[in-house]
Parts: sequence; structure tokens; C-alpha cells
Amino acid sequence: MVGTLYDRIGGRVERLREILSKGVPDDVMKRACVENVWFTRRGVDYALDAIVCYMLDPDIVRRWLTGYDDFTNSGCTAVIMAGNIPMAGFFDLLCCAIVGGRTLVKRSRKDDALMSWIEETIRTTFDVDIDSLTDSGQPDAVIASGGDAAAALFRERYGDKRLLLRGHRISAAVITGDESRDEMSSLCEDIFTHFTLGCRNVTHLYLPVTVDAASFARKAGESMEAVTHTPFVNNYRQLKAVKGMEGLPFCDGGFFLLTEGFDSSETGELTYSLYDTPESLGRQLEMDADRLQCLVRRNGDGMTTDCGVPCVSFGRAQRPYPWEYPDGRDIMEFLRGE
Repeated sequence: MVGTLYDRIGGRVERLREILSKGVPDDVMKRACVENVWFTRRGVDYALDAIVCYMLDPDIVRRWLTGYDDFTNSGCTAVIMAGNIPMAGFFDLLCCAIVGGRTLVKRSRKDDALMSWIEETIRTTFDVDIDSLTDSGQPDAVIASGGDAAAALFRERYGDKRLLLRGHRISAAVITGDESRDEMSSLCEDIFTHFTLGCRNVTHLYLPVTVDAASFARKAGESMEAVTHTPFVNNYRQLKAVKGMEGLPFCDGGFFLLTEGFDSSETGELTYSLYDTPESLGRQLEMDADRLQCLVRRNGDGMTTDCGVPCVSFGRAQRPYPWEYPDGRDIMEFLRGE
């Protein structure tokens, strides 16, 4: 009888959880916050807590891995990691360790300290072969995260390999206008944890036409905990000054800007679009679906929009379960060769 991945590897995942639950070593934390100006102790602890409490929770891991018949990967997989948020490459590396095979890793310079620690912890816990990806590396498959330009380069370089490439996506939230203070606080987590730099950070809001954008921005700024991280504050002030000098419209939330449009490239700026009926909202979501990583909405956990965008509740955008795969691509099936 064929067992499941959980039967074979569940104990090692639990051991990994025990190790990581002790926290990031202080010397690693210090180096991480030096090499990336956007990393803070609070942000790193938040990212690690999301891993330990959501990705590696025993019941969650059992549910996740019992969904796959046991298999091993006899090939070589390259994992090219992003460094926009702390430990962004953790999940890809975990999946590779679970199914075995050789893994070639290219860490981001912006997240080298944390991922070096994670890499060594996973290597020893799972007893797997993990090496650095060099120019001479010849993987059978490639998992790579980055912007659209980076994805194009990876496609050109590794076009003869099996590819799982992730380009640029954002996350959004559906606002009704009657959100409670607790919901607004949770939305603050979804937006400003990691300073809007992750693909699961909410940076776009779908507002009903009955809600005045300027009033909402002020209300949000008053009910959310202000971001005081110096680089973020500097970006906000500079962006506000530039828009003011150029006469461009914006709504001021006190520490962020809210402007009409979709997908701003500026840190410290959120965008919004208006909807008047559930039907018009559905049409907007359908148009934006390929650019959305997830959608935050009231009681959203377990929901999926008609156009296939996965939904989560307020406060859980940065705490995905392992089966909530980035871009909806099942990494386990990819590693199986399917």
C-alpha cells in the first residue's frame, strides 16, 4: 500500500518546527537587519511566527501532506530566491527538502543571513543535498521568484528546463465601508507588515462608491498603527511632496498615500478603484485576476472568487497555509514532474 508524504516525512517537519520555534539566533538577526534596510526584528519575528504557526503547525502539515501519495524527487532542482521580505525562499526550499533530490540554491543578497541559517537548519533536519547554484549548475527544474523582467531572463537562460517562474503580483482587499476597528487593525497587518513589499501585501483597495476615498484614508490612518520605520517614512514624505508639486491628486492617510489606479510601484502608496454593485466588483476582479496573489475580504478564508482568486480573511494575508501556493502553482506536483 502506498503511503503519503506525511507518513514518511511528517516527523522531520515537526522537528524543524521545534527548532524554528526557538527563534532566530541573535547574531543572525543582527546581520539580517544590517544587510537589508527593510528588515526589522519585528518583521523577522512576524515572518518566522507565520512559518511556525501556520506552515508548520502539526495539524496543518498533516492535512497538507496526507494529500500527496509518497514520492521522491531523484532529479536536481534550482531554487532562485527573492529577498523582498524575510525568508521569502523558505517554502520553496521546504518543499524541495520534503520530496528529496538535490537542490541548488541561489540566495538573494538582501536575505542572505536568514536564508543561510534556514538552509543549514533544513539540510541537517532532513538530511538532504543542498548546494549553491553556480553558473555551471545544470538543474533539471527551476523555481524562481522575482519581477517580470527577472522571469523573462530566467526563461531565456533556463528555457530547456521545467520552469516554475513567478512574476509580479499584488494582493488586494474588498472594503464595504462598515469595517470594525478590529478589522481595520487586521487590515493594517495585511498592508504594512514588511512595508508593502511582498506579493501578499495588500496594496490595492476595492472601495464602494458610497465611501469617500479621502475620508477612508483619514479613518484608516487614525485607526491603524502608524508606520515609523525611517525608510518608509522618508518614501512617504518624498512621494507626498512630489505629487503636491506636480498637482497630482492623492488622499493622505497621515503616513501613506491613497490614489486612484492599480498597482503603484511606490512604497508608501496604496491604490484604489471603485465599485457600485457586487456585479461590477466581480467584473473588476475578473479583469485583475491574473495580477492578484490573494484577495482579503470579510470571512474570506476558504473562499475563491468566480475568477479563481483565492481569498483570506482580514489579518491573514501574510500568514498563508502551505496549500495556498504562490500564483496557484502546486509546488509538490511540479517537483513530481507534473
